[in-house]
Amino acid sequence: MGSFPPNAWGLYDMHGNVWEWCQDWYGEYPKGTVSDPTGPPSGSGRVVRGGSWLNNAKYCRSAFRFSYNPSLQFDILGFRVLFLEASSMMNVVQNWGQAEDIKIRRRNAEEWK
Repeated sequence: MGSFPPNAWGLYDMHGNVWEWCQDWYGEYPKGTVSDPTGPPSGSGRVVRGGSWLNNAKYCRSAFRFSYNPSLQFDILGFRVLFLEASSMMNVVQNWGQAEDIKIRRRNAEEWK
């Protein structure tokens, strides 16, 4: 970890290790300008982003998304655990933008099935 400089939010190594599971179900983006689209309320595939060690560089970016059935298990799929002390989190929030723009969603495990 930390082999390369951090991104604009101070986070390291965000692309290319494993595809990272996202909370959203896969679907078409809405038309027009949107900020942080959440996807449809249900579906057959969850969004994965970031590419993996198995992919070409063009897939190893957060803007590229793909869909996998959440019941599948592969060595190229994973998730990111993030721990920040409160003081570090404030720096992330300040660099990210206004605090009201940050959405924190809590979902129980039942919604992932």
